[in-house]
Amino acid sequence: MMQPKLVTDSFDHYLLAIWLLQVSLVLGLACSNPNHYTTVDSRYYLEGAQNILNGKGYKVLQNGVLSWNSTFPIGYSISIAAMAQITGLSVLWASKCVNLAASALLLYCFRHWFGPYRAVLMGSLLLSGPFIKLWAHSWSEPLFLLVVISWHRGYTLFLEKKSVNLALISLLLGVLLFVVRYAGVFILPFVILQGIVKLRHHYRCGTREGAHLQVLIICGWTFSMMAYLFYNYLQSGSYYGGDRFSVTSEATAIFGPWSWPDIALWANVWSNYPPPWKEVIYFSRCFQILLGLYVIFRILRRWEPMSQTISRWVWQLASLGFVYLIFLFILRIYSPFDQLGYRLLAPFTSLICWALLISISTQTLSRKLHFMGLVILLISWITLLPVSPQGILRLQLMTGQSLPSKSDYRMP
Repeated sequence: MMQPKLVTDSFDHYLLAIWLLQVSLVLGLACSNPNHYTTVDSRYYLEGAQNILNGKGYKVLQNGVLSWNSTFPIGYSISIAAMAQITGLSVLWASKCVNLAASALLLYCFRHWFGPYRAVLMGSLLLSGPFIKLWAHSWSEPLFLLVVISWHRGYTLFLEKKSVNLALISLLLGVLLFVVRYAGVFILPFVILQGIVKLRHHYRCGTREGAHLQVLIICGWTFSMMAYLFYNYLQSGSYYGGDRFSVTSEATAIFGPWSWPDIALWANVWSNYPPPWKEVIYFSRCFQILLGLYVIFRILRRWEPMSQTISRWVWQLASLGFVYLIFLFILRIYSPFDQLGYRLLAPFTSLICWALLISISTQTLSRKLHFMGLVILLISWITLLPVSPQGILRLQLMTGQSLPSKSDYRMP
């Protein structure tokens, strides 16, 4: 089996190349898109950031009146405002810089925690089509992913060392997670379940060291999250931006068998494309999945036992990802917000993929498997094709369909 003979410095160069390539793709997409990959949600983030810069507070214009933005927490907007203040950019492009800064910090964390080779494997996920598109939007998910894995690292270290300083860091990162996205509340069921398992172990072994600190951290998170929601209510009359919770048949249908392909394929990424691109993208994603399964099969055939530290990381990241997925499904029963897609599933997908990539031994991957991984990555870029006049010019020639106007531009 041939192994790539690369030194640490070479891997560091690869990490830099990954980030620069992501920067190029993200900015290229954002520049070529007529609305620069902004959505209704982006309007809340960007307008809130602009009003912070203007000294008006975290407010958005609603019914002709500036009102406190309780629809989304302040974390992402204040990060955009800080970036705009530092760089002098508009809030739109400052939001793209925040996302790209988040990926740079992610790569640094991977390098520091797992070494250069595994960092390259994990960082390659940032170059996949759905992640490039996610980063191109003015959305809070890139920052959320950075805080999720940083919180996980801090909380894991606290559980190992039972340090008061680590307890404070874990507490602050957990609060920050909620301030970036309300979905950050999912760490509460995760740590409670984990705490129950550990308490059983402590009682069985006759030790309860650090258990009181763990309880205090959970109470601190709960109090901080409730305090923020109560402040929302005082400022806007709403805890979280209006009535979002109502059980509907559409919401409960997410547990049907037709919902699982959405998870596997990142939720109908081809649905906004006209024929024949819809079919081309569909079959390319199916081929991508089959090739990925083959790569996994080859890796399992050459599987080598993991160290205790790596094994702990794998199981913790995987369990965190599944707790987020279950939390998302339960939440959608009562709050039928956006359809499941690469955006909502990004925390689950990234945590599971990173867990799998961490588990791979550095001696397992051959040059052939590296090449197959590159093919999978390149296939994922087909979803970056824009549904725009420029992007489907070839389609008009093939089918005789008229080109859409700029106002009909849709973002897949």
